[in-house]
Amino acid sequence: GGGGGGMMGFGINGAFMPAPPTATWDGDGAVDGTVSHKKDKNLKDMFAPPTDLMYVGPFQAARQAAKESKRWLMINIQRDSDFASHALNRDVWSSETVESVVKTGFVFWQMMEEREEGRIYCERYKVESFPHIAFLDPRTGRSMWSKEGWSMENPVTAETFLESVVDFLDRNSFDRPPSAPKVDKEGSMKKPRIEDASETDQMEAAIRASLNEDMDTVLPPPVKSDGGGDDEVQVVDPPAAPAAPPKPPSMAESLQAFDVPPEPAEGGVKVAFRLPTGRLVRKFPSDAIIGQVFAFVAGEVKMAEEGGKEFELRAGYPVKVLKWEGGETVEQLKLQGEQVTFRWIEE
Repeated sequence: GGGGGGMMGFGINGAFMPAPPTATWDGDGAVDGTVSHKKDKNLKDMFAPPTDLMYVGPFQAARQAAKESKRWLMINIQRDSDFASHALNRDVWSSETVESVVKTGFVFWQMMEEREEGRIYCERYKVESFPHIAFLDPRTGRSMWSKEGWSMENPVTAETFLESVVDFLDRNSFDRPPSAPKVDKEGSMKKPRIEDASETDQMEAAIRASLNEDMDTVLPPPVKSDGGGDDEVQVVDPPAAPAAPPKPPSMAESLQAFDVPPEPAEGGVKVAFRLPTGRLVRKFPSDAIIGQVFAFVAGEVKMAEEGGKEFELRAGYPVKVLKWEGGETVEQLKLQGEQVTFRWIEE
């Protein structure tokens, strides 16, 4: 029989890896074939590429498929020698929730950096470390979001990746024409806000708004006076403006009418919130209505102290905006286990 030095074998994608430490040796120094085969198979399955999720074909074909189906193109470039790349297969792509969200909003293309298509992509998009994930607009080929180089000390999880995906889908829509936004290398896109503009831009925006308001005001034509000369003109006062309708109650005032139900000791609907103050999980009675959920959130974010500034909540895949005015229950809205994201509504 052979010696008992240390058995090596081919593992994921052809990389060398040692035999599982739990394999047993017989008296002749050979590995127990049954145990070794079972362990290798389990290991292979654990780190296997997500074939059910992947688009199989070249990059340009994947891009065309995404464009025709009006979905974003998600790219994952892996390096065979990098364990964090294989960990993505095990920890992220294997998640049923991730698979569902990705299939809904993306065409997913995974490639090894060692392959020719992988090398071409890395050169074109200047990939510096692995694993690499990017969301591309298939209409232009532009990278809209990218992140790369996770370590095993700070790994990506299905939960953190879903947050990035939901945020991206929330901010971008195929209904809008392609644009040339700035890419946030370590996170999601950011919408331009008027307060972020220069003083000159803000002043020009204010002047345009003022001119638009002036154009909306039409003065009545001058009317000749009966008792004066031909050149005498009398200006008729405009009719009195009708009384303004009563101002509807604000969102903050309306939410005060909803009581926040206590958390049920058993059962109920568990909802995960992503708030400015952090992540929060809370249970509601199954018959609690959506207005009560909004009232709970208003208290958590201290809406009153924010001057009654309005906010919105979004949930589901694809993402939908929840309406606090609706009378649906949390059970009818299927919020069990959902992540609800919060956003202040900019004035």
